[in-house]
Order: sequence, then structure tokens, then C-alpha cells
Amino acid sequence: MNAVENQSCGCGSFEDSIVHYQVQEGQGCCGELSSGSALEGFYEQNEGQWELIEVTSISSDIAQKRCCN
Repeated sequence: MNAVENQSCGCGSFEDSIVHYQVQEGQGCCGELSSGSALEGFYEQNEGQWELIEVTSISSDIAQKRCCN
């Protein structure tokens, strides 16, 4: 049984939010999703550094649409 390799993808900016999701290896970030959920991170600037303040679970379809459209 061969394990399917996953590739991490993401996009966004610290000002808005950054999303992370997984796709099947070798298909690129707009290829077939390997998971139904993704993470969205929200950041705030504190003394010149960006700090992660909140992480929300979102649909990987939504995350991929943001990064691929």
C-alpha cells in the first residue's frame, strides 16, 4: 500500500489573513485537494513583528479558491 504524499500550499498576507491547505503531491497548489479542511491564520503587528493571534478552521475548497482565482 503506497501512502499518498501531500504538498502544503498557502497564500494571503499578514494584513488580511494567510490560509494553508493540502493538495496531492505533484499536482500543484490548484490540483486535487487531499483534505477537506484548511487553516486560516489572523495576525496583528506588535512592536514591528507580526504575531499570530487566531487560527480558524475553514473549508479547503474556500482556501484553494482564494489562492487559485
